[in-house]
Amino acid sequence: MTKRNQVLFDSLKNLSEENGFNKKEYPYHEKICIATNDSEKDWLKNISSSEKVCAADFEIVNVGNCFSVSYFYYSSEKYLIVSGLNDVSLDEGFEFEAINSGVFTLFSSLNLIKFKNISNNISKVYNEILNKDPDLADPKFVDLNNIISYFEPTYICKINKEAIFYELQLDRIAAYITMAITKDNYPTDIPVFSLIKDLIITGERSINFSYLAKAIFIKDEPYLLFMELYRMLERIYAIPTIKALKHELCIGMDSHWEIISSIEKTTGWRKKENEGLYTLLSQLEYSILNDAYNTLNKNHGDYFNNSLVIKKQKLLQDLDIKSESYSSACRELEEAIKVCLRDYIYKTRNSYVHYREALESQLDQGKIHSLCESLLMIINPIYVKLGV
Repeated sequence: MTKRNQVLFDSLKNLSEENGFNKKEYPYHEKICIATNDSEKDWLKNISSSEKVCAADFEIVNVGNCFSVSYFYYSSEKYLIVSGLNDVSLDEGFEFEAINSGVFTLFSSLNLIKFKNISNNISKVYNEILNKDPDLADPKFVDLNNIISYFEPTYICKINKEAIFYELQLDRIAAYITMAITKDNYPTDIPVFSLIKDLIITGERSINFSYLAKAIFIKDEPYLLFMELYRMLERIYAIPTIKALKHELCIGMDSHWEIISSIEKTTGWRKKENEGLYTLLSQLEYSILNDAYNTLNKNHGDYFNNSLVIKKQKLLQDLDIKSESYSSACRELEEAIKVCLRDYIYKTRNSYVHYREALESQLDQGKIHSLCESLLMIINPIYVKLGV
């Protein structure tokens, strides 16, 4: 407990010195602690990063410079702590509790709860908290209410064990919180918001959500969301090939990710992106492909080159469903849809990655959102089919 207080107040002293309060002219009280009662001391002593054993290796996810989150366990209960937001609105399953000095001391010492408005507040903090008081012995005790206002707003909530959020990885809960505070930025006529929420909550555990929260948070640049969703697909481009290679060569390594990494390091081989995207689209049922295609066809106008699909649709309409060529025409239509989706998604990706006039993107915000909608339709089904 003493160590946590020392870390916290040493960091505040360093901030003070960096902002003009040098030790020679402005003496500091050597030992300072936040006042705690017996219950709060128990929190500080027994909060754990693990449900099963007492541990202090807390995972912290920072969403840019906006807010930070972490999980912790206390008295057989799981808690979420969120710091940096003026307001947090969560679904049922989260029970908000007042922050106490034990929780504050721990997570401010870990820099999850950050000092705010340094230039405006540091002189007040020095005068009210850090300055040496010759009339007080060590340690100098500071009431939580006298210091907490100088730090970012922080919320803690107990998570119900039956809640769908209980087992969510921390980067997913960060993305979920970001969705909750930015939902008004999304159009109501397309289900992008609900699809992202579904992916966060029910998506395969192997989907990487490391940067999704940041992409969601930057509301004025929706292409960042598109690029992050694209990266979720890009990550598994090589998986179908690696699975076939593993079976053919009887490779003993269990992890597909390890095999991909090993092959790339030793041979330099990487799956070509347009080929990889086509292979992933080939994993999907026709109904999902068709829904993704129809979404783009409805919202993207002439910029969406679907001439081959239209041609195949007309050919199919002219055939009798009982004719011998009908099944073949259905397969050709499905192939055309896959090629159309691949080319459009990959072309859009290139328009944001490469700076060439021929690749200049013509997509407005609405079109980017509907493109994200199409990607959200296909990401989880592909992960499920591949079993990664």
